[in-house]
Amino acid sequence: MKKKIQSNNICIKFKTIFDKFITSKTLFIIKSIIHYIIKILAFIIYQCCYKWKFIILGFALFGTHYIFNHKEMVYSFVNHETTKLIFFYKYHNILYFPLYFIVGLLLLFLLIFLCFTFRLKDLKQKKIRKIKDLRNGEKETPYFTHRARLWLNLRVAIWYLNMNGIEQSMFKSDLFKERFQSTFNRTYIDTEPLKNNESIIKIISTSPRYRVPSVIELNYNNLDSTNTKFLLGETIKGKVYIDIKKKPQTLIGGITGSGKSVLIDNLIYQSVIKGYTLRITDPKKTEFNRWNNLTIKESNWLTKNNNDIMQCKVSTTLKDSYEDLLEINQEMEKRAEYFAHYNCKNIDEYNKKFYSNFNCLKLSRIIYIFDEVVELSISKDKTYSKEIEEILTLIATRGRYLGIHLILATQRPDCKLLEGQIKSNLDNRICGRTADRILSEVVLGKGNYDADTLIGKEEVGLFVTNNKKRFRGYLLDTEKIVEELRKQQEKTKNYTFKISNNKEYINE
Repeated sequence: MKKKIQSNNICIKFKTIFDKFITSKTLFIIKSIIHYIIKILAFIIYQCCYKWKFIILGFALFGTHYIFNHKEMVYSFVNHETTKLIFFYKYHNILYFPLYFIVGLLLLFLLIFLCFTFRLKDLKQKKIRKIKDLRNGEKETPYFTHRARLWLNLRVAIWYLNMNGIEQSMFKSDLFKERFQSTFNRTYIDTEPLKNNESIIKIISTSPRYRVPSVIELNYNNLDSTNTKFLLGETIKGKVYIDIKKKPQTLIGGITGSGKSVLIDNLIYQSVIKGYTLRITDPKKTEFNRWNNLTIKESNWLTKNNNDIMQCKVSTTLKDSYEDLLEINQEMEKRAEYFAHYNCKNIDEYNKKFYSNFNCLKLSRIIYIFDEVVELSISKDKTYSKEIEEILTLIATRGRYLGIHLILATQRPDCKLLEGQIKSNLDNRICGRTADRILSEVVLGKGNYDADTLIGKEEVGLFVTNNKKRFRGYLLDTEKIVEELRKQQEKTKNYTFKISNNKEYINE
């Protein structure tokens, strides 16, 4: 009882002291000080603004007066249960500190935003002037316009610069990359011109602490089996694709241990899911033998019955690969005749015109993969090498519109085969770790040494394209994937066997 009486006395004393504080002049002084701080914040915001000065100043100054003088709005806000709990509970209807606090926070956030954007512009411009050799004929530097972020990847920042008469090649040079990264402490990714305005260039960059992880596992939900795009890997900017519809032929280079075989496994897996027919030549006899005799989706050729076509077949000798190429060459000639007869330019137009009107399968695309093309020049058996080269040149030149594609891979891309028409038609160039700059130039094209400069000597699974995109390839558990595909193959076989038995029973 004594303790309760003592606690009640303390509460009564606290209330009397607080009531005196409310009625005294100190509360009025505190309110006036806070209101004066808000006015100072509004004035600083006015100084920071380049545009819309009077609108923001009027909102900051007159808007607060309107809020505080509007009694109904103040009473409804202060009389809310949450404000009662946070701010002095029983004295909420007298004190205006909640409103002062919220308005002050809003103005503070607005001040930080304006200082960050407009002061940023001046700071970046000063640093741009420090970059050497970045001047036009009148010795003027480009100027910074604004900065933006990618909505899908907020780590990537895009800087918009007005080139001010400077050539676009200067912003893509290696010298500019080094000086940009050193002056701004940012990782340079790429430069792109603005579509609507040629005088403005976009510099894509990110913080140096953001890096692509050393191991990226393939997410099977990201794969789309309806289009002709292949997912290769990821960069800081996002995912990297190649579209065989636009660029049908591919060359992959890299020394042993660069991750080239894993990348080819990824392409094989996506081709199987899309329903393409695969013919693989594996001279090593150990890299891709697990994909042999695999059929998940039914293929459709003009020269064969659907039941006779195996979706994925692996050959280990030049003789077997020559037989596969003979079948592809016959199919290529047959398709050329049919496309000319039906006035079709490519395989997509043929499928739309002919097979969309009937309940038939579409013509499937054919992909021929040759691992270690150097075997054609090194092999002792020269009887098939020249004939294989002739068919490969035909596929490289004519297979674009017929739906027949090449994927050639090699460790040493210095053989004579890559100097002819085949190399000129290989649009997609992907290069992993190389031994020297010459091999990088042979794979990626003349004057392109990015595979030697951007990929370290101990990097595995890091690749560079001829579009100067450096990406990390996906890690693929091929054994697990092939096991699942084999189970799926058995289910489809049992299903087709039951259907065929039912048809025979009905016919009887």
